Amino acid sequence: MHLPIARLALALACARATVPPSPASPIEATGSPECGTGRAAEGSLLALQPDWATPLWHTAVAYRGGTCAPSGCKWADVCIPSWAERPRPAGPFLSAMDTVGYMPHDVGKVATVLSAEPCGEEWELRRHADGSLVARGVTEAPREPPDDGSTHPFERVGACFVDFSNVTAAGLYDLQTRGGNSTGIVVDANVYRAPLKQALAAFYMARCGQRTEPLSDPDLVTASLRGISVRPFAHDECHMEDGFVDERHTGEEGLERHRDGTGGFHDAGDYGKYTVNTAMAVGVLLHAWQHHAPALKCLELDGLPRAHPVMPYVLEEARYGLDWMLKMQKRDGRVYHKLTPSRFVGRGTLPDADRAKRFFAPWGTAATADLVAVAALGARMYAPFDPAYADALMDAALRSYAVLAAHPTEVIPDLSAFSTGDYVGQFNGNPNHDRGVRIWALSELYESTGNATFLDELEAHLSFFDTPTAQCAGNRDPLSMCKVADLVEWNQQRDMGIVPYLLSARSPDLRNASLVAEVGEQLRLVVDKWARTASYDPFGRHMGDFTKFGVSVWGINGEAARHALLFETARRALGVDHTRVSAATLHHLLGRNEERRSWVLKLGFNPPENPHHRPSFVFKDTWPGLLVGGPFPEWRDEWRSFASNEVAINWQAALVYALSALAPASCTSEAGPRKGREGRGNSYDA
Repeated sequence: MHLPIARLALALACARATVPPSPASPIEATGSPECGTGRAAEGSLLALQPDWATPLWHTAVAYRGGTCAPSGCKWADVCIPSWAERPRPAGPFLSAMDTVGYMPHDVGKVATVLSAEPCGEEWELRRHADGSLVARGVTEAPREPPDDGSTHPFERVGACFVDFSNVTAAGLYDLQTRGGNSTGIVVDANVYRAPLKQALAAFYMARCGQRTEPLSDPDLVTASLRGISVRPFAHDECHMEDGFVDERHTGEEGLERHRDGTGGFHDAGDYGKYTVNTAMAVGVLLHAWQHHAPALKCLELDGLPRAHPVMPYVLEEARYGLDWMLKMQKRDGRVYHKLTPSRFVGRGTLPDADRAKRFFAPWGTAATADLVAVAALGARMYAPFDPAYADALMDAALRSYAVLAAHPTEVIPDLSAFSTGDYVGQFNGNPNHDRGVRIWALSELYESTGNATFLDELEAHLSFFDTPTAQCAGNRDPLSMCKVADLVEWNQQRDMGIVPYLLSARSPDLRNASLVAEVGEQLRLVVDKWARTASYDPFGRHMGDFTKFGVSVWGINGEAARHALLFETARRALGVDHTRVSAATLHHLLGRNEERRSWVLKLGFNPPENPHHRPSFVFKDTWPGLLVGGPFPEWRDEWRSFASNEVAINWQAALVYALSALAPASCTSEAGPRKGREGRGNSYDA
């Protein structure tokens, strides 16, 4: 199990043997070369097979004879230059809680104890090191929710609460209850630093069109130790023939021809690349930077080759997706919908071994509007670091907007030649998807240019959604006609447009004041209902049992994490602070749930072992830092369960946003995250 740490105590070691280290003693360098300086004997195979009950956070870098960089080494000849021994046991967690840990002043340090017994039994929190008593109390029963529709429905279970929020001293603790002990509870100001880095590293590992180098950051899980040798989580150059245009797949006359579509991210469990979903991922990453720059400004991954070191790492990763989207844009501004094989392939191969021919799908207005949105947003975010690139993004956004203006009704791409993911809102329960994407595109265009034409068109689209505000607290119908939806997904993007609309910093302010007030009130109703639900739900879920009593959402975990963006928008625009609820959602994803497990691969206690993710399937070991989709409506730890156990870049970006909202400042000279209604600027909050 791979549990993140509060503090790392690095011990440089490596061994020539495959004998697992004794959990009772520190790892010793048995006849080892000088691993700390990167020296290894020529031809030696150096590997350690750990005892999986031993709580070790590991990194691995390949070396072959003498000193060499990871990129110049063969993976077969491996030395493990650094082990980080974590001062904590590997569970078990018999209570449902955040198994990664808590910030010292988090007022939501709550564990859910599943029990058929009445609440009121004693609990004790003790220091792990010496067993000394830190806090004690009695378990509390969940409050009875009102029967007035003011909360979302959830299933009642036999559960009691343990609230140890008054424990603020950093340390390692054990919780003792009648139902059993939960050991290794971390309280530390930096508890989310390593998980945030791991979540971002997952994007690098998902890059297409290049070799991804083995990472060497001691905060990260960088290699698999399953089997007899160390195997870095990396792949060679892949999909360099992307892609092809023809009449059957692309709907363009003439002979089959090649068009450069290299780059971008492998979308999910498969290796396809989809414009609509890439836009969602890139947009949320850019908002993470805009809203939580202190946590991301100095965050770097050791061992990562940087193409654009002038900008923060999160912006370089987002740019990798943006650059690919620009390749999906035709000269006239139309944007191809996706680039995939005709059908899903490659289940048993790494991306560099996938030889399937991949084709561009026809253009559509949704993909075109998505490019407008992220390019216009990117123009603001990249301007301080690369003005020429920002200008190129703005040019691309305006060119594609001209296409939207010429096609005021939705153009749905013909995907009949494909059986890969469609990412078409009309096919997924939302006939107003195209209008929602246009709202996002126009909102970003207005904020970047101040052009009143974009604002007028944006507000006309918003006015189309005419459900009275009083009915918009929690309408889970995909056909909802509220201006603010309580779902934010690739097929429900209008809330992505609400964010810049409500946080606009344009001067003079040309927005319709009554419309701004109406949109703001609908957002307040949505987040307030989420907050009330979280206060009653036995696992602190702000959506309740959404997949059981609402509309089944594929990727409910990503949806929940993405709501951190709306909570933050409400805080900044309306002064409605539900930071505790946003934190509770992260606690839920990291262990305070019915399964009592982290939903993030190799983070926290008992994460999934069999995700629908091709590289993990090949390795027979999960690639780290990836958020799985979650119950749909049930969850199974099986690779075939793509409906509940797949990964996807839009969910991953949501995890990055949620973690960055709570992570401490990454620059040692900066203060922690700021509070209040600041941060409505055009670029970012640094």
